[in-house]
Amino acid sequence: MVAEITLSHLIRLGREQGCPLNRQQALAFLNQQGQAFEMWKCMMHAAEEFIAGSLLQPAICSSIPLVAANTTYSHSGRYTGPQ
Repeated sequence: MVAEITLSHLIRLGREQGCPLNRQQALAFLNQQGQAFEMWKCMMHAAEEFIAGSLLQPAICSSIPLVAANTTYSHSGRYTGPQ
């Protein structure tokens, strides 16, 4: 499973913040001064915090099935079994 911010998300967020962007402006924003990498690092940090916080809840931790290391997931993020 991949979590990402797409250009469509960036354009929508810009519009919501009163700073409308077209596709070329959104690409330029991501490509200037390493902003895409900085955003990726922030997303990874937020995901790690979310996962750690979620796993701290005993009910969630005990309900997660053990999965073999050689398993795959479909594009929808659904577990498709060992490969």
